[in-house]
Parts: sequence; structure tokens; C-alpha cells
Amino acid sequence: MRDCTGNEITKEWLYHIGVPIEKIDEIAQTCTAVPVMMPFITSYFMPRKFGDRPYVVPKDGVNFAFIGQFAETPDNPGRDTIFTTEYS
Repeated sequence: MRDCTGNEITKEWLYHIGVPIEKIDEIAQTCTAVPVMMPFITSYFMPRKFGDRPYVVPKDGVNFAFIGQFAETPDNPGRDTIFTTEYS
């Protein structure tokens, strides 16, 4: 997928959702697809243990905090929920 153009990805997607083969080229020409790589997206699913991440409020921290799944939750160590987030 890394070397595919947006047009190639669109054609593949159209094929897999069941668009008739004779219509794929025509439909793909009217679509815009921009391939984007997200190199750290799998970091959500990497194994980790208690202490691998910073605390929500780090020791001696006074004016900042960490949020999300990359912060340690000391009230319930070892229990974690994985989900992806987007900011806009």
C-alpha cells in the first residue's frame, strides 16, 4: 500500500465493495484519494507495563498534565482501554 497511488487504492476499494468491474475506472476518475502514512498508529497496541508511561500529573509537575492512553492511571494499574483519538 505504501507505493500505491490514490487512484490505485480507490480502484481496489471499489472492487472490494462490489462495484462492477466495468464501472470501476469511470468511478475512480471522479474520486480524490490522498494516501497518508501514520507510522506510529500501532503504538496504541504495543505491550506495556505499569510505569512505562508518565503519570497524569508527573512528580513535581505544577502547571501541566498528560491525558489520554499515553498517561499512567495509578488508581487502576494494569487495566487499560485502547482507542484512537483525533484532534482537529
